[in-house]
Amino acid sequence: MPSQLPFEWIAATAHPALLLVSPHNGREYPADVLQWMNADMHTLRTLEDPQMDVLLAGARAIGAAQLLARYARCCVDLNRGADELDPKLIRMHGMMPSNTPRVRQGLGVVPRVANLGQPLYRGFLPMEEAQRRLKAYYHPFHAQLAHWAEITTATHGSAIMLDWHSCPPHLPEGYAVADIILGDAHGTACAPWLVDVVEAAFARHGLHVARNTPYAGGHITRTYGNPKVGMHALQIEVNRALYWDEVRFALNSNALTIQAIITKVIRNVASYLPNAEMGLPIAAE
Repeated sequence: MPSQLPFEWIAATAHPALLLVSPHNGREYPADVLQWMNADMHTLRTLEDPQMDVLLAGARAIGAAQLLARYARCCVDLNRGADELDPKLIRMHGMMPSNTPRVRQGLGVVPRVANLGQPLYRGFLPMEEAQRRLKAYYHPFHAQLAHWAEITTATHGSAIMLDWHSCPPHLPEGYAVADIILGDAHGTACAPWLVDVVEAAFARHGLHVARNTPYAGGHITRTYGNPKVGMHALQIEVNRALYWDEVRFALNSNALTIQAIITKVIRNVASYLPNAEMGLPIAAE
């Protein structure tokens, strides 16, 4: 078990009905995970949404809550279902293997490959090790997320969760290049007005915004987003080329500009939230 919580929780100071989530932000690599790996550190780090916490740091003054992964995605992928276990990596011992598209790609809840398909392990991973990681890293993160969603919707009637990611500079073949990709699970994870507000906020800064292609929202967006009960979840993918130098593996000269834009977008969303003391429902269009 990790010696500290597997996430960083930043409590809300002004907007308890707004949560910023970054499940692939983690960059701590425990020795008891690395011992199973056959990939170098650079390959492992390609799975990160690099320094998303830095891009979200400007939003702390706004007063929203934040839930940031502490441990690296190669340990466990917090944006997958706990049952998305890859039979090509984990010995299933008679269990029914998962066959989701992500698992078939090697990107299940315990990733088998890096973003470019490089293998991460030297062989099979025992089921006991996969279950240990779920207990240590995965379940505490989702318990915190589920607790916030339940308490917030009960207290305020509705809530907004912005699920932040970064995507590779070059999108899969057949997709136009976009700066920002918004995923609302094709209209099922949040109210349309929220997508409109976020898209317009980014577009005002000259950024090209796409919706649901090629990223329509992962496990977090689809699991927690339920507008019928007032829970609005929106996945936001930031094109890594906007802020990250893939060669130096460091923030580029444009990172502070992107941080400032993201802060303004979050501030715009927060303007639609209830007053922290009044507990009023989120305003519609």
